[in-house]
Amino acid sequence: MRILAKIIPADVRATDGSFFPRQVLLNYLNSPQYEYRKKSKTCLGAVTHAYRDKDLTRSRVIAVIDEILLNRIITHFVDEMFFEDNWLMGYIQLLDFNKIGDEEAVRWIRYIEGLLRNGIELPVSAFVAGKWDGDACVQIIDIAGVDFTLDPGFKGASVILNDRRNQM
Repeated sequence: MRILAKIIPADVRATDGSFFPRQVLLNYLNSPQYEYRKKSKTCLGAVTHAYRDKDLTRSRVIAVIDEILLNRIITHFVDEMFFEDNWLMGYIQLLDFNKIGDEEAVRWIRYIEGLLRNGIELPVSAFVAGKWDGDACVQIIDIAGVDFTLDPGFKGASVILNDRRNQM
């Protein structure tokens, strides 16, 4: 299942006061890091940011970004991002649960797919590494993932089910 989502709005403050200027978002889309994430399908996502908290990381050797891999909770990847109507948009591709060997991951993927097929436009939140000047992001180093959450940082950041471009 491939679905469209609004990920980050330009020049709009998040719940924590931070914001991403339009040009910073556009620069990321033209960066080698975005091309790498797109080509390798490593802009990965899960259900909530629960396993992206450095305080929960089991070891200083394990990077926070690896927690979703270690906990086998990856449900999807973002296969393309683009800018439209003042939003960083992206296509989220749910993993094919027939090709996943881990039963817990299969349950999560089926659960998310069921919510979406029942018309629930799940909110999303991006996992962004960047350089900041106060509340303003001045450079996005990486967008390593986009997770489903009921508490997004930006109002309106969510899956858009009623878009003709969705492949459900």
